[in-house]
Amino acid sequence: MKMMSKNISDHILLVGPDFKEPKGGIAQVLNVYSKYFQTFHFVSTLNGNSKISKIWELICAYFKFLYYMLFKHNIEIIHIHGTANNSIKRKSLFIKTAIVFRKKVIYHVHSATLPECDKTQHDFINKTFKKCDLIIALTPYWENYIRNTYDCKKVVSLENIIDYPPNVKEDPEKDATVFTFLYLGLISQHKGIYDLIDVVVDNYRLLKGKARFLIAGNGETEKLTTLIESNNICDVMSYIGWVSGREKAELLSRCDVYLQPTYAEGQPISILEALSYGKPILTTPVGGIPDIVKNRYNGILFTPGNKRELAEAINDFLEMSPDKVLLMGQNSLSLVESHMPSAVVEKLEKIYTNLL
Repeated sequence: MKMMSKNISDHILLVGPDFKEPKGGIAQVLNVYSKYFQTFHFVSTLNGNSKISKIWELICAYFKFLYYMLFKHNIEIIHIHGTANNSIKRKSLFIKTAIVFRKKVIYHVHSATLPECDKTQHDFINKTFKKCDLIIALTPYWENYIRNTYDCKKVVSLENIIDYPPNVKEDPEKDATVFTFLYLGLISQHKGIYDLIDVVVDNYRLLKGKARFLIAGNGETEKLTTLIESNNICDVMSYIGWVSGREKAELLSRCDVYLQPTYAEGQPISILEALSYGKPILTTPVGGIPDIVKNRYNGILFTPGNKRELAEAINDFLEMSPDKVLLMGQNSLSLVESHMPSAVVEKLEKIYTNLL
């Protein structure tokens, strides 16, 4: 098992959201990093949900960061994980402070909203990126976008990391005649969940008894459950709450297809995890998704917001032979290898070495 050597990890300080009970993509990445760094120096900048708790968390994080700057002279590289909206504004203080203490700075961009944010805060993002010694993008697509849009010293892409999936026993009570679609993540409009509800409502008679849609995650959960109940589709679609650990592993292992009808993405951890379980993917070709989902090879891609295409793709899976579904899943496994710890840690180690 590849580990980040102590000779390198001793010199790295990572900054990002709390990862002990990860509920977002960045936190999940940091959670896996923490398992494969022999020494893991970390400052958490976000944990609470309320505005007051976020401010308090940021103040505490900054003082902890200052402690590292003042007393931990072994730290040479600050690896900051964030997005392009309010996150980069919060992290800019850490970047400026690190520069004062003559540290190398990496800003790791986990964001699907760069083009949107760029419309209103291009100068700020550009100025912040320009201060960093290295910008890490999630995919070649985002690497090219950043390089062509901002004045950066250097930009590289690094695959999101996911951990090796645990072994899960088959569910003896699973109804083989019902095809299960699974979604894990944020419940919101930009994730396309409400498009999915419309498709299920419009095609209810065709889907009943043939398909089951399981939705798990956080966000607009009350709105979701209200729509499911008011449209009387509870026997086809279910919201099962936030899941993690063993429960999440069982859902991924036992579903037939992973579904993410999203409008914007960086490189979704949930899709990568589904790939590692050998699942076909039904999603949209946005952001870095086309790098990991090839249409009709390990999944089906449809245009974001196109409910007709989504309905057709669902029907295609329902009519697909079990052998074809299995083959797509096997193809998923081949596309996720570069995201496993052994590959990502080795690549990240080289990135750090070049800066030290």
